[in-house]
Amino acid sequence: MAKTLNPPKQVTCGNTSQSLDLNNSTVKVIIRNRSGTQAANVNIGYAAPADDTTPQQDGDDAITLFPGDEITLDVPTGADQHVNYINAATGEAPVLEVIEIT
Repeated sequence: MAKTLNPPKQVTCGNTSQSLDLNNSTVKVIIRNRSGTQAANVNIGYAAPADDTTPQQDGDDAITLFPGDEITLDVPTGADQHVNYINAATGEAPVLEVIEIT
């Protein structure tokens, strides 16, 4: 089965955890921190967003992406896959680029 690199989506982090829904056929996701000076905390969710363990500003339950960082994560199969994200410091608004691989 051929893999498709889908067009990137950009999201802006805020002071509360938010989520970006992924395509149900997504198998991997590439997340890049496009911010020049601000860190972001991310994780992968695979249930209804309200049931997730959401990332925290202090880095709990998260992977911290510093400016320029990139990570590729496997996505669990099934419905309701999403990327959760939040800023690492109150008042900052780092921009993340999310690329889904299906």
